[in-house]
Amino acid sequence: MVRLGGTTVVCGVKAEVCEPAIDTPNKGYLVPNVELSPLCSPKFKQGPPGEKAQVVSQFIHQLFTK
Repeated sequence: MVRLGGTTVVCGVKAEVCEPAIDTPNKGYLVPNVELSPLCSPKFKQGPPGEKAQVVSQFIHQLFTK
């Protein structure tokens, strides 16, 4: 948890080790998932990830893959 002024950020990281695909035995994969819950802001709703969460997830994925 990080606090800066009146803002608090909570981040959780989950990792799982899996077998690589047979055709690419030396290459793994990363699947970032961002959840913006109503606890973050009243403008976020419960349910499937909204557009902003999906855009941030894609941005994080690009940071690691490019």
